[in-house]
Amino acid sequence: MPVCPSCQSEYEDGITVCVDCQVELGGDPTADGNLSDDPSQVSVVELESQELALELAQWLGANSFATAPPEPSDEDTFLLAIQGTLPGAAWQKACLDLRIVQEKDEDGFPLYYRRFDPERDRPVDERSLLGEKGLAWLVKHPEESLAEIRAQLLAGNARWRAVAFQVVGEIGEPGAETLVDVLREGIATARPRVLKGLLPGFSAYCERRGAVPGCPSDEIRTGLTHDDAEIRRLCALAIGHAGWKELAPDVLPLLLDPEPTVQEEADEALIHLCDVDFGFDPSMASEDKERIVAAWREHLGQ
Repeated sequence: MPVCPSCQSEYEDGITVCVDCQVELGGDPTADGNLSDDPSQVSVVELESQELALELAQWLGANSFATAPPEPSDEDTFLLAIQGTLPGAAWQKACLDLRIVQEKDEDGFPLYYRRFDPERDRPVDERSLLGEKGLAWLVKHPEESLAEIRAQLLAGNARWRAVAFQVVGEIGEPGAETLVDVLREGIATARPRVLKGLLPGFSAYCERRGAVPGCPSDEIRTGLTHDDAEIRRLCALAIGHAGWKELAPDVLPLLLDPEPTVQEEADEALIHLCDVDFGFDPSMASEDKERIVAAWREHLGQ
């Protein structure tokens, strides 16, 4: 079976080039226990001890990456040869699981990898695990990645959150359950910076994948009355895309919100949820807005 030497993706016989990496496929490197003879198709990692090298080799083998037996170097370290190039997310997860960090000299030059030392190293940050290059690997290993995705969805970096939602969208239904949990937790934190990244990603996911069950009613209601107008707007957006019709009465008061952008988003959410349009416009007179709000209340049975 042909295997990509870079990302380790397996292909059916007859395919010669990896669609993701655009490199020529090789044979299965684990078929005969040997790595490629081409040095450009082999990565080498230097580690502080044979024990750590063996642990890494075992982790890589469990995740379908072929390795050669560790060999001692001239610097009293051990070298581990790996078939292909590890995706960034796979390598970072190995470092997290095995508590591996990189040793550097006094000028910051990288030397080798060693065991994490809590007395001299900063804590390993799981929120930095995801990256765009690791997307494909995470999608193929959902059982290994959901915890990291959850951490990333609550992280402050908007780009990582976008990647995390993309991964969840590819994983499917288990990811949908994770999304609702994360949304509930994210709104409960009341951290505007997190919410302003979390809610758009959630809405984009719902728009792409469809309605999401399990509405976090209490938490999302809190977001609808948040002091920050942008969070109120984003909560209305999320409700509309998620299809949470039971929250339509809670969205309705936002038609009279002080911020026109919030009014507009609330109107779009109500139209999406109820498939009814009363012709609301943020620029209309106050008495006209009140008339439409009354019409909505009657429609919703209030």
